[in-house]
Amino acid sequence: MNNTFKTYLFTRYKIKEEIADNIIALLSPRKITKGTVLTRQGEISPYVCFVASGCLRSYVTDKKGKTHILSFAPKEKWIGDQLGMMQGEPSIFSIDAVEDSEVFLACHTFFEKMPAVYEHFHQVCIIEMLDQLRLMQKRILYLQGVFGDERYLDFMESYPELAIRLPQYMIASYLGLSRQSLSRIRGKLAGSHVYSKEN
Repeated sequence: MNNTFKTYLFTRYKIKEEIADNIIALLSPRKITKGTVLTRQGEISPYVCFVASGCLRSYVTDKKGKTHILSFAPKEKWIGDQLGMMQGEPSIFSIDAVEDSEVFLACHTFFEKMPAVYEHFHQVCIIEMLDQLRLMQKRILYLQGVFGDERYLDFMESYPELAIRLPQYMIASYLGLSRQSLSRIRGKLAGSHVYSKEN
């Protein structure tokens, strides 16, 4: 578990091992089972998560009880309502585990102490936030005007391993499609050259 996080720090940010060990010391490792809820919509989130293995998702539940998936966080991704946590505001979404997972939890003290541990920490935060912003902007554009097959192909490009591992209804929710529509799209693309190339 520690090795996964160290590899992430080494490869993405070129952080030295001693500093990586100091960063890990500020985090809380946790093994969580599929279905475990880490953050509930409307409650203040106590931490954000780094996924060492497995997969988490963020989602909102509307007034009719329907679930709308906002994002997935597979291995080596961060997920959480950092702004809400730091400002003590209720989270606008929930987070749970869609697979048995291993995570590192970072509470507000992690963000307070990190600048002293790693001088480039704020630059790292900006990079991570911009990555998330880009992903959300891209997703909004797709939901507003792109055909379902293009949305699915983009999902496969962004999350190639999740396209195989996740239940179809979760992928459909993330793409803003019905399960029937997604099934038709997958059937349509199954024999096409572009789908075969992706797989």
